[in-house]
Amino acid sequence: MMQVEEKQHGEWTVLALTGKISTETAPEFQTRLLAVIERGAPKLAVDLGGVDYISSIGIRVVMLGLKGQRAKKGELVFCRPNDSLQMLFKITGLTGLVKILPELPA
Repeated sequence: MMQVEEKQHGEWTVLALTGKISTETAPEFQTRLLAVIERGAPKLAVDLGGVDYISSIGIRVVMLGLKGQRAKKGELVFCRPNDSLQMLFKITGLTGLVKILPELPA
């Protein structure tokens, strides 16, 4: 089970995720992420503070979001990943592609 909450944090639109991003929950994450991008949010942060697992399909959603936000000339950052998610981003090569922050952007 995963929950997605959208909120504003200053000029940033934040998608705060809680739970696991798995085969079952990745489609909801994808729908919500791409909807915010399509709406034209110039600054988008994905808060991973409540996420303890991302499957390979979840990584695919991250890449789709990155591609979509770049096409819109927007900024996409990932915030507050735990140690295992940071390692996953490193192993998959995402650390060179996405901006990862220890906290939500100011």
